[in-house]
Amino acid sequence: ALQQAVVAARNVAGYFDGRPARPFAYVPLGELLAYGPADASGSLLPGLDRRAGGPSSRDGGDGASGSLLEPLLDLDGAPAALARRLIYAARMPTPEQRLTALAGLARSSAASSSSSASSSAGV
Repeated sequence: ALQQAVVAARNVAGYFDGRPARPFAYVPLGELLAYGPADASGSLLPGLDRRAGGPSSRDGGDGASGSLLEPLLDLDGAPAALARRLIYAARMPTPEQRLTALAGLARSSAASSSSSASSSAGV
């Protein structure tokens, strides 16, 4: 929806400026699933090879729309959870919202590291 919104907004503005509408082309960026605050899994960036004009390894090299693409990066566990939170922050529409999301990430990281330290100290 975020990708399509950008094209839709430009097409509406272009209509009023007398420019022709541009078609929308979806680029799959991957999936991330959170299991909890510090656990997730996902496959990221499967659409980058097509966006750059290169053939996908699963579509026979013809670049056919709608085919499955190999992910460039598979993540699990804490690295996936961190990537998910960083991507979420990066996709926020304003700098203030990005900072708020990053501050939440910093708070949750600090809380989880202090609880880990407490549990390892036997507290």
